[in-house]
Amino acid sequence: MKNKKILAIITAFALLTAGCSAVSTQETSEAASASGEGSGEASEITVSDKDLDTSYDESESEYIELSEGTFTIDQEGTYIVTGSASDGQIIIEVSEEEDVHLILQDVSLTSSDSSPILILSADEVYITLEGENLLSNGGTFEMYGEEDLDALIYSKDDLTINGEGTLILDSVLHGIVCKDDMIIAG
Repeated sequence: MKNKKILAIITAFALLTAGCSAVSTQETSEAASASGEGSGEASEITVSDKDLDTSYDESESEYIELSEGTFTIDQEGTYIVTGSASDGQIIIEVSEEEDVHLILQDVSLTSSDSSPILILSADEVYITLEGENLLSNGGTFEMYGEEDLDALIYSKDDLTINGEGTLILDSVLHGIVCKDDMIIAG
């Protein structure tokens, strides 16, 4: 009888773990694909070399020292963000053909009633993490125009997050919402 119980436990464990699989990552410059389900249809996202590239030219970058209030990025380019703000926000609103590379260097950014990082329009936004970065919200998310914000990073367009740093998300709702393709590499 004791052997049957042990066999039943082993069988149950094997059945429970049968659906689990190991995930491996490739750190090569080759493109990789991932499939996911959106609105019932499978979609394919290709990870490009640019998605994995964390390099940038500091001499051609604009620096943003965080302070209270809103900083709007309305031109394509690379932006190095440093400092902290207890009630601030970064809004990215460039043309649908332009890319923005946002470098977060030991940032602490809280928005009392909105998304600390709001991406309204761009072709692609790349967020590279350096050091320890914290995004948080004061507990409420107010509408922004017609956008029902509900995340610390809210993006209407393609978003890639990469880098060697960390990102700590402290929210009453979602950490990241992306309405288009999103890649996290790093």
